[in-house]
Amino acid sequence: MRLVRLLADRAGRRLTYCVVSTVVGGVLAAVVVAMFNEASARETGLGSWHRGLFFLGVLGAMFAARVWAARVLIEVFEETVAGLRDEAVRRLRRTSLRMLESRQDEITRLTADLSFVGTTLEGWVSGLQHLAFVAGATLTVAFISTRAFVLWSATLALLGWWLWPRLGQVDAASRRLSGASEHLGSRVEQLLDGLPQLKLDWATARAVLADIDGAVAGIDALQRGAEDASRRAFVGAIVALFVVGIGVAAFASPEGVGLPATESYALVAYFQIAWGPIFAVVTSVPQMVRAEAAAGSVLDTLAGLEPEPDRSQAPGRGEGVAEVELRGARFTYGRPSGGGAAQGGARFGVGPVDLRLRRGEITFLVGGNGSGKTTLVKMLLGLYPLESGRRLIDGRAIAPRQLEPWRALFTVILDGQHLFDRLYGLEGVPPGEVDAWLRRLGLTDAVDPRAERFDRAALSAGQRMRLAMVVALLEDRPICVFDEWTANQDPEMTRWYYDVLLPELAAGGRAVLAVSHDDRYFDRADRVIDLRAGRIVGRETHARP
Repeated sequence: MRLVRLLADRAGRRLTYCVVSTVVGGVLAAVVVAMFNEASARETGLGSWHRGLFFLGVLGAMFAARVWAARVLIEVFEETVAGLRDEAVRRLRRTSLRMLESRQDEITRLTADLSFVGTTLEGWVSGLQHLAFVAGATLTVAFISTRAFVLWSATLALLGWWLWPRLGQVDAASRRLSGASEHLGSRVEQLLDGLPQLKLDWATARAVLADIDGAVAGIDALQRGAEDASRRAFVGAIVALFVVGIGVAAFASPEGVGLPATESYALVAYFQIAWGPIFAVVTSVPQMVRAEAAAGSVLDTLAGLEPEPDRSQAPGRGEGVAEVELRGARFTYGRPSGGGAAQGGARFGVGPVDLRLRRGEITFLVGGNGSGKTTLVKMLLGLYPLESGRRLIDGRAIAPRQLEPWRALFTVILDGQHLFDRLYGLEGVPPGEVDAWLRRLGLTDAVDPRAERFDRAALSAGQRMRLAMVVALLEDRPICVFDEWTANQDPEMTRWYYDVLLPELAAGGRAVLAVSHDDRYFDRADRVIDLRAGRIVGRETHARP
């Protein structure tokens, strides 16, 4: 019960108070029922003002205990889930990019499991409070008579025996329904993503719509199956409760297995009042079990994320750094993170390569698709671990634990660059600089830098890439690395990048590494490095105009 242990650890002393309050609330609820039954059986109402005031006092104490216990449990549960989320964020932040890429399915499931655990709060609070009431009622029934207690216990056992496996079937049906809903969601997402194509190709559109119709029909069938399973489970449980519990108590002869009239009346009243909490307990248990399994999956996934080397040294701004270098650097896909030979035969890799970037120089990295350019860029940035080789700053090798200050040297645009919906990290940049770059890249009318958020969907693909360039340039770091940086730009903007922006950055003392596919602009670089099959096969030195 790992989630329960997490809750207990987070609660500390509050756990004891919560348990005591929950039990007290359940016992007081049972006492309230007992007092009402006693007064009703004597046909004297509450009997006196004193008894009435005592009844109200017990009722108030019951509600106070239940409300306080619920509040504590909610606080503890929310703190525990928030702690899990915080730990997940910290672990993901500290884990290498390559490990996250190779375990994408687990990371996706981690997110879903965290979301599910957070939605089970109501079930935990309701289930525990109803369980406390049932326990208090059981204790009170034991004071009625031994026979009443036996009949009560036997009925609860029969209900549990009947409901438990059937609720497992309902839960399994719900899981299948959830999976089918995810499948339908992915189909609808494909429909939206490919809408222009589908509008032009009726045959493909008809096939996609047929696929969606089939998914909808499957969900309907699963929904009916889940409802049928739930109905069978609870109808059988209600029959067992009323036939075995209330039926025996009310109609069986006291000389046999039945009860005397007063005991029968009290027990029937308890069954009538308790059947709702009983079913609430039983129905919340599967959700608790799933929450426990989800929390365990989260903890297992987090435990399997190996952190990068200690990055205790705070990043600086790279003042005084003249050049950075990769020397003998190698990376191989599929290689175990802890080192050792790659498994499963030959794997694609990059290296060994030597790459040096000097401030004031422009370097182009060229090569065909699949040559390893993006991989080399990620090796340079410290996003992929080096299987062998070293990273150097001004000829001085850095230790693996110095990844954070190394990365702080680079301002980056990567292939598939994500654009956040606000300009994070630029709070200290003077507004005039932001406005100037937005104006230079033609974004003045598209983005308001002073807005809390901006609508990414309102920007074209080219505008999003230009805004990413604005953010990168405003970081003011000594080394610029651009991969797919001219994507979705018109020829005029592309020419401005090559003929104006890059020379301006170099003149300002920055080192520039740009992945380029356009040989018309190769002469704008100081050096051109040709990468093929993960190896540098050629270097050219140019005299920039």
